[in-house]
Amino acid sequence: MLSAESGFPISIRETSDEAAQTAHEWQYADARSEHVPGWNWPEQVRRFRCRPRRVDAAFYAHDQRGIYLWGLILGRISTSRVVASIHFMARDPGQLRGAAFVGVASRYLQILAAAARCPIYAINQPNPALVEY
Repeated sequence: MLSAESGFPISIRETSDEAAQTAHEWQYADARSEHVPGWNWPEQVRRFRCRPRRVDAAFYAHDQRGIYLWGLILGRISTSRVVASIHFMARDPGQLRGAAFVGVASRYLQILAAAARCPIYAINQPNPALVEY
């Protein structure tokens, strides 16, 4: 569904240790955005794996060059299954499909929330500059 809506092939998997390390090594020096995530992806992935109801997804985009890690999200589903939320989100700053990632990730959360019967889905404590963007 997400591939059809975005117009290019996407695959989604649980975040592996390798994907977390790759994201941790992304270089933001030449990125168009001034926002640099201030967290350690491998550490956050290990921490979230302890949660029974977590939102954990690695998004891979497919193109003529192959399949590459596009972005990661981590979050949780509340104990009462009222809220599904994203707490950590980042995309590879070197990829051209940058702005589309937030839309695809939030659509994924919307679908996940509906499947878990959560009436509310949200991005938790978003960076104000990114909300305006």
